[in-house]
Amino acid sequence: MPDFTFSPSAVLVESTGDFAIGATGVLRVVAGGATVPVYDLNGSALPNIVVGPKGAHQAFKADIPDGILDFGSVLLPAVSNESLTAAIDAQQAAQAAQSAAESAAAASLGKADANHTHGPTALQGSGTRNNTTFYRGDGVWAVPPSALGGGNVIGDGILNIRKISQANYDALATKDAATLYVIQG
Repeated sequence: MPDFTFSPSAVLVESTGDFAIGATGVLRVVAGGATVPVYDLNGSALPNIVVGPKGAHQAFKADIPDGILDFGSVLLPAVSNESLTAAIDAQQAAQAAQSAAESAAAASLGKADANHTHGPTALQGSGTRNNTTFYRGDGVWAVPPSALGGGNVIGDGILNIRKISQANYDALATKDAATLYVIQG
């Protein structure tokens, strides 16, 4: 029984773009080359490959992994299912190897892998860690600023947070550059 299976695919007439229903063809190693014996899926020899009523050639088996389907004026590349599977497997293995190499390179530079994570319990810092605090970038567990201002405010030049209505904000003669205005409503 041949080792390679070829799935059906559409066959079109080049000049019209119509399906080549009823056309017959052969499998060749290369265009114009020797024909290769083909078999049905049960292993019985086929005299040729037939395009069925829906415009696709029949599934068949052969002893070569790829070749050229020759339907006279139409030449189609043909690749076996096994060749496609092997190509996909090789591509996935190459991607896995590349990912492993990138992780190893990052580790050698003292950097964490892109998929590396730490849960909140792994974060160490000063202050009290509980459900009312957050972990700041400077390594401190801190209470968030209150909605009305105050608390710990970190930022370039921001010293205050002020909750204010749009009308009151518009009415301010001057805005304090060190205040973050939060417009409500």
